[in-house]
Amino acid sequence: MDSETEINLRYADLTTIIRPDKRYGKIFYVLIKFKFISLKNAGIIAEAARKLFKDKLARIHEIVKQMEEFDN
Repeated sequence: MDSETEINLRYADLTTIIRPDKRYGKIFYVLIKFKFISLKNAGIIAEAARKLFKDKLARIHEIVKQMEEFDN
């Protein structure tokens, strides 16, 4: 595992490098982008955030904004 690996003039948050001698099966490439959005910026309080499901979280303006920035 490695953090902040430079890839094509950008940085990956987290990478896993598998040694060639340990590749026993299919290898899948997965991209995970970590984002931190404060509750204040999201406009909610902790108690309300704990009760939200993924579909409601995906509609919060700040989260939508961050996801759109990632797509570009």
